[in-house]
Amino acid sequence: DFRNTVDPWADFVNKVASLTIDHAFDAMEFVSITGYVNNDLESFADNDYSNADIYDARVDFYNEAFTQELRLASDNDSNISWIGGLFFLDSRAGSDITVSGPALWYTPTSAFTGLNDLRFYGDIDTTSYAAFGEARFELTEKQTLTIGARLTYDKREISGANQFLIFTAAPLGKFNGIPTPVAPTPDME
Repeated sequence: DFRNTVDPWADFVNKVASLTIDHAFDAMEFVSITGYVNNDLESFADNDYSNADIYDARVDFYNEAFTQELRLASDNDSNISWIGGLFFLDSRAGSDITVSGPALWYTPTSAFTGLNDLRFYGDIDTTSYAAFGEARFELTEKQTLTIGARLTYDKREISGANQFLIFTAAPLGKFNGIPTPVAPTPDME
């Protein structure tokens, strides 16, 4: 029997689309591959996995990407074969994770109760362009020379932060609206 202090939930949406066009010419083949993906996750759960009210977690995540690849490749019985193409990527991803729970904060002269939040959030945007090519030369039946190259340009923008917040509700001990120093004792609840 397993009990949580909260009712966990999750909402996940996954969208994927892909289109491939393949056309053969006399001595070469053209291929176009287009892709799109979109993932969204929102969830909330009892992060300590117990019936004690210790920590809960909220996780929000998203990912969206579009890709396009264009290729030309040799399609013959020659001892020379080749492939060349272009690639493009536009991607955005991010997350916002918050872990919350009760806090017990001690200083040398006082102790406070409250709520704490530990939050991690960030986003990354990526744009990438590439050109590539490869040639294969069959020198003999057992030897092949392969030459290839890829040139890639990536641009990434990253933002985010980590936060640790303590919201103080009241000092332990008698609360009169003014924080009162309290010496922690072993039997303090």
